[in-house]
Amino acid sequence: MVETPVFPRRLDAQAVARYRRDGIVFPIDVMSAEEAADNLRRLREVESANGGRLSGRMAQKPHLLFPWMTRIVRHPAILDAVEDVLGPDLL
Repeated sequence: MVETPVFPRRLDAQAVARYRRDGIVFPIDVMSAEEAADNLRRLREVESANGGRLSGRMAQKPHLLFPWMTRIVRHPAILDAVEDVLGPDLL
C-alpha cells in the first residue's frame, strides 16, 4: 500500500474547498506587517523610478528582476498555502 505523504497544512479543508469552488482564497496571513510594509515600500520605489505602475516587460515575471520579489514568491508560508491546494511537489 502506498501512503499519501503528509505535509504541514496552512489552509484548512474549508479554505481548500473555497479555492476549488471560487478559484481564490483570501486573506491568508503569510508575513508580518513589517515585512509587508517593507515590500510595499520597495514596490513603490520601483514604480516611482519607472513613472508609475509596472507595465510591459517589467510587469511580466518581475520576480526575475527584483530579488526582494523572488523572496516573496518563494516565501515558505506562501508555498505552504499553494501546496495545500496543489500538493507538495510544486516543481
